[in-house]
Amino acid sequence: MKSLCSYARPLRRALFHCGGLLLASMLATAPAGSLHAASLSAGNALTCGIDSETRLQCWGDGYPGDGSGGSQAAVPVLGAGIGVRQVDVGGGHACAVLSDGRLRCWGSNGRGQIGDNSTAARATPADVAGFASGTLDVSAGNEHTCAISAAGAVQCWGLNTAGQVGDNSTTNRRVPVLVAGLGSSIAVAAGGAHSCALSSAGGVHCWGDNSRGQLGDGTTLGRLTPIAVSGLSSGVSAIVAGSNYSCALLTSGGVRCWGGNTDGQLGDGSTTDRMLPAAIIGIGSIVELSAGSTHTCARSTSGTLWCWGLNSRGQLGDNTTTDRYSPTPVNGQTSGVTAIATGSDHSCLRRSNHEVRCFGYRHAGRLGDGLGSGRVVPVPVRISSLPAPADRLAAGSVFNANHLYGQSCARTVEGAAWCWGSNYESQIGDGVGYQLGDTKRLGPTPVLGYASGTIDVSAGFAHSCLLTTAGAVKCWGDNEYGQVGDNSSTDRVSPQDVIGASTQITQFDAGATHSCARTSGGGVRCWGRNDHGQIGDGTGIDRRVATNVAGALSGMAQVSAGGSHSCAVTAAGTVRCWGDNAFGQLGDGTIASQTTPVAVTGLSGVSAVQCGQLHTCAQLTNGAVKCWGNNQYGQLGDGTITNALVPVDVVGLGPGSTTQLSAGGAHTCAFGAAGALTCWGANNDGQLGDGTTGNRAVPTPVSGMGSGVIAVAAGGDHSCAARGNSVYCFGRGSAGQIGNGHSGDHTTPTQVSIWRMAGDLIFRDGFQ
Repeated sequence: MKSLCSYARPLRRALFHCGGLLLASMLATAPAGSLHAASLSAGNALTCGIDSETRLQCWGDGYPGDGSGGSQAAVPVLGAGIGVRQVDVGGGHACAVLSDGRLRCWGSNGRGQIGDNSTAARATPADVAGFASGTLDVSAGNEHTCAISAAGAVQCWGLNTAGQVGDNSTTNRRVPVLVAGLGSSIAVAAGGAHSCALSSAGGVHCWGDNSRGQLGDGTTLGRLTPIAVSGLSSGVSAIVAGSNYSCALLTSGGVRCWGGNTDGQLGDGSTTDRMLPAAIIGIGSIVELSAGSTHTCARSTSGTLWCWGLNSRGQLGDNTTTDRYSPTPVNGQTSGVTAIATGSDHSCLRRSNHEVRCFGYRHAGRLGDGLGSGRVVPVPVRISSLPAPADRLAAGSVFNANHLYGQSCARTVEGAAWCWGSNYESQIGDGVGYQLGDTKRLGPTPVLGYASGTIDVSAGFAHSCLLTTAGAVKCWGDNEYGQVGDNSSTDRVSPQDVIGASTQITQFDAGATHSCARTSGGGVRCWGRNDHGQIGDGTGIDRRVATNVAGALSGMAQVSAGGSHSCAVTAAGTVRCWGDNAFGQLGDGTIASQTTPVAVTGLSGVSAVQCGQLHTCAQLTNGAVKCWGNNQYGQLGDGTITNALVPVDVVGLGPGSTTQLSAGGAHTCAFGAAGALTCWGANNDGQLGDGTTGNRAVPTPVSGMGSGVIAVAAGGDHSCAARGNSVYCFGRGSAGQIGNGHSGDHTTPTQVSIWRMAGDLIFRDGFQ
């Protein structure tokens, strides 16, 4: 049975964790509806959180509360509304106290733990009998639940084989029953098969299983009704219940623990079970306590973090894997710690600057650091949230690429650069390269060193780039062909200066394995792979630094890099292209590749050009769109699947229709002044966002994006769009490029994750 218990004074939520579940208790004197330090709860396979706007969302296997049988992305709990005060997740069920004090539970119910007088599982919240208002506290145990009414009475229900319901029987209860012999209580803790309550006088009573002495009465006799914990009749400010041990935080700042002690989790210097509360000494005055499965942590008034117990996974954070039977300082955390939480075999802390760090077992992302192995010292949690709206987007990879590839990037209005998705070639830019078993970032991750000062971002097949306010291009990721531009072939895990494009650059674009940039004087320079002449210097030699395009190309207004070709718009509104032309993507009426620029036939009045993988599109100054090149999947949008060697009109996108355009692997997207997004072409992974996987030869509305879109990016097999304050992605998601916290395709726009990972916990903006 796993256990996690935490409490912070004053008036903060006490957390309990049993069977891998996080249980919560809040002192009755806490301000109603206030947002507490740990307004979230994690169970065996389900996690729930209350955000800064007091809304409840859940995710994971089982019953997230939205009517489904599981969700890997956060979904709103139906019927919870705004103003949720508390949430608590048990072994397979969860409960929430709503704004009006009503208690509702959902999930597994085979033992009656929902409390609705049935044993039927509930996919959405059901009212708990007798708790229509005034609920002060709730705690969901493994298969039983306890709550405190407005009058301070403790009631429990569910599994009762060990007497954990406390009604002097071992009969399972489908509705709440009064716990016998308790007076007014302010907190309750439901453990594995025992329960404890804290009285308004500061005394502790426990009942249920006592096989390890977890009831603290000096015996190992199970109790069907509450019995006083010896020596704790007053002076207790919080209680925590683990799977087979319990702890109390005293008003004096002292700590007492009792029960199972196989791994030293009681912290008394031994591995002997204790049937009576044992004092933990040598750690000063404690303000917060947290107990994991077989380890315990405490935070002192000075902000020092201490841990003890099992350390096989490094969960004690002391840079070893040696078990500790007495409190041991966590490495580097002797001050400044403001909150703690322990999981089954990992631990997390929050520092005074709100940075979250975790240590211990990393499996299933519980450390939240994006790395592929456990940590024996605290490491920073990687933020998985966009802190501000995005106005520039990029989508990488190529059409029908290996499932390991595909990244997305965004530039926020504050100038920060973020990427998510594949990191197989270090294309995320977070300073952490490829590691075995660690090839993706499932949510937005900050690009190292660029929390501000970014103008634009762009993504290639396996490299990414940004443009700074100083006019410098920085690239990172795969560098086999010199596409990073630092005169090497070494992959880079963080942004590097592009030699020859480190000053006076006003616009740039990353192609599949090359990139191009426009200088302030209108010149064009390219670098990277050059097997088809896409660098434009008259050769087929790869270039590892920015190289001038041949023909004294100057006066260019904009440049774009595609699969293996490039194009630029002249100041006069014509277009010149160079590189691969196997499908007519250069638009000169031939299929002959060119190592220097050639004019696109019959095209004038162009304001922007976009190179896809094997096709090209242009946006005219009058808002019309024309495309040319490969049309196997309808990506030219002319209603056919016939290749075009010269520009053709896109159906329905005549004058006045378009303000922004993006060409991807084998699809294209565009929106107009009203922000209505349409896409067309290949749709094998749902990259058109219309809810299907059928190709479209004409522009097709993207589901839910009928207005308000301000940016779009078409990648290899996925697309992203910015609308309002949010970013949405759709299409292939196998590498995490959708950014919603998991790997999976989406045929309609899906909001990029707004959660910050922290091990079993997920902190959202607002959990500060």
